[in-house]
Amino acid sequence: MLASQPDPAKMKDFVAHHPETARALQIVLANPFSSGFANAGYNSLHAFRFVNAGGVATPVRWSMAAVDPFEPEPPARSAAQDKNYLFDAVIARIGQAPVDGVWS
Repeated sequence: MLASQPDPAKMKDFVAHHPETARALQIVLANPFSSGFANAGYNSLHAFRFVNAGGVATPVRWSMAAVDPFEPEPPARSAAQDKNYLFDAVIARIGQAPVDGVWS
Protein backbone atom coordinates (compact mmCIF):
# COMPACT_ATOMS: atom_id res chain seq x y z
CA MET A 1 0.00 0.00 0.00
CA LEU A 2 1.33 3.44 -0.90
CA ALA A 3 2.08 5.77 1.99
CA SER A 4 -0.32 8.36 0.58
CA GLN A 5 -3.27 5.95 0.54
CA PRO A 6 -5.57 5.61 3.57
CA ASP A 7 -5.22 2.41 5.54
CA PRO A 8 -8.73 1.19 6.49
CA ALA A 9 -7.40 -0.98 9.33
CA LYS A 10 -5.57 1.95 10.91
CA MET A 11 -8.64 4.18 10.53
CA LYS A 12 -10.85 1.53 12.17
CA ASP A 13 -8.37 1.22 15.05
CA PHE A 14 -8.12 5.00 15.44
CA VAL A 15 -11.92 5.43 15.54
CA ALA A 16 -12.19 2.56 18.04
CA HIS A 17 -9.80 4.42 20.36
CA HIS A 18 -11.28 7.88 19.68
CA PRO A 19 -15.09 7.57 19.73
CA GLU A 20 -15.43 11.35 19.46
CA THR A 21 -14.11 11.01 15.90
CA ALA A 22 -16.97 8.69 14.94
CA ARG A 23 -19.51 11.14 16.41
CA ALA A 24 -17.89 14.07 14.57
CA LEU A 25 -17.91 12.15 11.27
CA GLN A 26 -21.61 11.35 11.72
CA ILE A 27 -22.38 15.07 12.16
CA VAL A 28 -20.22 16.08 9.19
CA LEU A 29 -21.64 13.42 6.86
CA ALA A 30 -25.26 14.15 7.91
CA ASN A 31 -25.04 17.59 6.28
CA PRO A 32 -24.54 18.34 2.59
CA PHE A 33 -21.20 19.68 1.48
CA SER A 34 -21.07 23.20 0.09
CA SER A 35 -20.74 23.65 -3.65
CA GLY A 36 -17.80 25.99 -3.13
CA PHE A 37 -15.73 28.18 -0.84
CA ALA A 38 -17.79 31.30 -1.63
CA ASN A 39 -20.96 29.96 0.04
CA ALA A 40 -19.49 27.97 2.90
CA GLY A 41 -18.79 28.94 6.48
CA TYR A 42 -15.33 28.58 7.98
CA ASN A 43 -14.16 27.89 11.51
CA SER A 44 -10.43 27.90 12.14
CA LEU A 45 -8.80 24.83 13.60
CA HIS A 46 -6.08 26.76 15.39
CA ALA A 47 -6.36 29.26 18.21
CA PHE A 48 -4.04 32.23 18.58
CA ARG A 49 -3.15 34.39 21.56
CA PHE A 50 -3.34 38.12 20.97
CA VAL A 51 -1.34 40.00 23.60
CA ASN A 52 -1.95 43.71 24.10
CA ALA A 53 0.59 46.33 25.22
CA GLY A 54 -0.35 45.66 28.85
CA GLY A 55 0.50 41.97 28.51
CA VAL A 56 -3.11 40.78 28.66
CA ALA A 57 -3.62 37.74 26.42
CA THR A 58 -6.87 36.97 24.61
CA PRO A 59 -7.34 33.59 22.88
CA VAL A 60 -8.80 33.96 19.38
CA ARG A 61 -10.22 31.57 16.77
CA TRP A 62 -11.42 32.78 13.39
CA SER A 63 -14.93 32.13 12.15
CA MET A 64 -16.52 33.33 8.91
CA ALA A 65 -20.14 33.15 7.76
CA ALA A 66 -20.54 33.38 4.00
CA VAL A 67 -22.70 36.18 2.58
CA ASP A 68 -23.62 34.11 -0.49
CA PRO A 69 -26.53 31.72 0.14
CA PHE A 70 -25.56 28.11 0.81
CA GLU A 71 -25.73 25.82 -2.21
CA PRO A 72 -25.20 22.09 -1.70
CA GLU A 73 -22.67 20.32 -3.86
CA PRO A 74 -24.42 18.71 -6.84
CA PRO A 75 -24.58 14.89 -6.58
CA ALA A 76 -22.76 14.54 -9.92
CA ARG A 77 -19.63 16.16 -8.51
CA SER A 78 -17.27 13.63 -7.01
CA ALA A 79 -13.77 13.19 -5.72
CA ALA A 80 -12.90 11.64 -9.08
CA GLN A 81 -12.91 15.06 -10.73
CA ASP A 82 -10.05 17.55 -10.66
CA LYS A 83 -8.93 17.87 -7.04
CA ASN A 84 -8.46 21.63 -7.47
CA TYR A 85 -12.01 22.38 -8.64
CA LEU A 86 -12.93 24.32 -5.49
CA PHE A 87 -9.86 26.53 -5.79
CA ASP A 88 -10.41 27.03 -9.52
CA ALA A 89 -14.02 28.04 -8.86
CA VAL A 90 -13.18 30.59 -6.17
CA ILE A 91 -10.42 32.09 -8.35
CA ALA A 92 -12.92 32.44 -11.22
CA ARG A 93 -15.46 33.96 -8.81
CA ILE A 94 -12.96 36.52 -7.50
CA GLY A 95 -12.40 37.55 -11.12
CA GLN A 96 -16.12 38.39 -11.39
CA ALA A 97 -16.93 39.82 -7.95
CA PRO A 98 -15.59 39.83 -4.39
CA VAL A 99 -16.27 36.88 -2.14
CA ASP A 100 -17.71 38.43 1.01
CA GLY A 101 -18.12 37.02 4.45
CA VAL A 102 -18.82 38.14 7.98
CA TRP A 103 -15.85 37.48 10.25
CA SER A 104 -16.15 36.99 13.96
